[in-house]
Amino acid sequence: MEAPIDRSASSDSVKKISILYVVPNSGVGGVETFLKSTWKHHDPQKFSPSYAVFRPGPLTEWLRQNKAPVYQCPFIPRLRRPDHYIKTVLWLKTVAEKTGADLVHSSMAYAALFAGPATSLTKVHHIWFQHGPVGGWMDQLAATLPHKLLLVNSQHTLKEQQRVERTISVFIPSGRQVKVLALGSDDPRDTLYLADVEQMKKTLQISEDDFVVGMLCRLQPWKGVHLLIEALKHIKKTKPTLKIVAVIWGEPLDTPYAQQLIAESESCGLNVKWPGFTAQSSTALANLHVLVNASTTPEPFGLTLTEAMALGKPVIAPKSGGPLDIVKAPDTGLLFEPGDAHDLSEKLVLLASSPERRKEMGHQAQLRAQKLFSAARMMNDLENLCLETLAQGKK
Repeated sequence: MEAPIDRSASSDSVKKISILYVVPNSGVGGVETFLKSTWKHHDPQKFSPSYAVFRPGPLTEWLRQNKAPVYQCPFIPRLRRPDHYIKTVLWLKTVAEKTGADLVHSSMAYAALFAGPATSLTKVHHIWFQHGPVGGWMDQLAATLPHKLLLVNSQHTLKEQQRVERTISVFIPSGRQVKVLALGSDDPRDTLYLADVEQMKKTLQISEDDFVVGMLCRLQPWKGVHLLIEALKHIKKTKPTLKIVAVIWGEPLDTPYAQQLIAESESCGLNVKWPGFTAQSSTALANLHVLVNASTTPEPFGLTLTEAMALGKPVIAPKSGGPLDIVKAPDTGLLFEPGDAHDLSEKLVLLASSPERRKEMGHQAQLRAQKLFSAARMMNDLENLCLETLAQGKK
């Protein structure tokens, strides 16, 4: 277990920039990884972050364990209830005033819908980070509310957000800036222990001559796990001597979608493991030869791809969405036609039959991840954007 992070020893001689992060969810995912990084990596001499959390969960617990200032909403905000909406906006206003916030930062459109009006009342700048898919009614509504800067995590999300902004600007002119902030994460090698890797390999019954591919994702249709199963079925027919093992870490396992995939993989004689959710993502990735992302709807980003690359693992992903920013094909991984299980199978066979190519690809992937997708790089860029926003003056 990591030692708790204590920022209390930082100097108080210089006034720090107070940032209030509005946290709509408190689960486990890319947004939550980003928010953890804000507490771990903000410059303690210049920035003082605090967190307004809508609902309890693993992230809230982690923040409290690491001595972060957490303000828990006394009720679960309900956007569709006018009384809840007003109460939540006023609660955020109170928290912003209590923390002396210079900036309010919202993650996702849901948080921005509450934080936008709250920042109008407090007269501070609002930054909205759009992590997810763009185009729903919440995204369109949030785009009409006050925010000085809108951040997106990939060129794909930028294009989608600009499309929404163009539509909105017909009715509500806006001078708001939209900029890309690529996500980053801590070096997974820092929390990796060989004994844990070997124990997981033993638990999963992986042998030394297996070619191991894997996915870490929610078991939802749009994540494309069924495409990997189809690709494995094709490989079994065309390359029956190839010893390929697939490990699918994710949940829920009790849905019709997941149960159908499990039954199908068993009936076809595929060697597929379904261990469920793992909190040891670095250990899981270390046991793979290749990580697969098979999303059928374009990924906004794809943080797990960068984490695998940081461990020197080549990746295979669709030729769409966020992976286009992450994967430099064919140097650091391979891209397949979205939704094409046959093309995915060909990419898997290519890497399975080329150990030296995998090794070189993994090396290049690691260099790219260290340069472009580290938490330190992300936080440096974020802090510069915060300073630029504040330099524009008061609201």
